[in-house]
Amino acid sequence: MDQLKYIEEPDMFHDIFGHIPLLILPEYSDFIQAYAKMALKYTHNEKATALLQRLYWFTVEFGLIYQAGKAKIYGAGIISSPQESRFSVSDASKKIPFDIDVIFNNPFRKDDIQNEYYVIDQLSDLADCIPTVEQHLQNLIQKGLGDVKPVR
Repeated sequence: MDQLKYIEEPDMFHDIFGHIPLLILPEYSDFIQAYAKMALKYTHNEKATALLQRLYWFTVEFGLIYQAGKAKIYGAGIISSPQESRFSVSDASKKIPFDIDVIFNNPFRKDDIQNEYYVIDQLSDLADCIPTVEQHLQNLIQKGLGDVKPVR
């Protein structure tokens, strides 16, 4: 029980209650499938992989969605942490509209409560962003990707 406050490594609760329920939703599973295909395409590129990690982190793990005008949790990393769950939807947390450029420019911490959360308007926003992500990666690769900071 003491590890449910925040647990860094994957666990059964996180997977069963965080990831699996959303996979029955076509809008979500379409995103996961398209993301996986894209990630496989860029496994040879360390910087592109780091950017894709950010997208995954701020959506699948720590994403929020607006529902009836309020930010609600869909990210499995949030769901599996009672402390993060309370904080993420509180007025104290920083909620940022979902934006690929902003996400790509934001390294994350994996060992603490997040400082900010990206909020989508609907689940289809995830799958709809894949062509934009692909285009951004292509543009960044052509420019050399610049300085991509690793996960902290």
